[in-house]
Amino acid sequence: MNIFKSTGAELCYAEIKNRVISAQFLESGQDVEFEQTEDRLYLRGLPVPLTDPIATTIVLELEGVPEALVEQTSFWIPG
Repeated sequence: MNIFKSTGAELCYAEIKNRVISAQFLESGQDVEFEQTEDRLYLRGLPVPLTDPIATTIVLELEGVPEALVEQTSFWIPG
């Protein structure tokens, strides 16, 4: 997962069907605190501002092959 703009100390990410086993910053390998409830993943304790001004990458280790709850049929994202 790539974060391009600081969102504050907490980020909510949706649509992950798999159970998340771990979350770590790619650059440092430091663990990221997280909580998963049904279709939401909450990443907590993120640095503000983010350490990389262009993009911060968080590696998610998942149980099984990555799947989304809803199949993506286009590249259009509403909003």
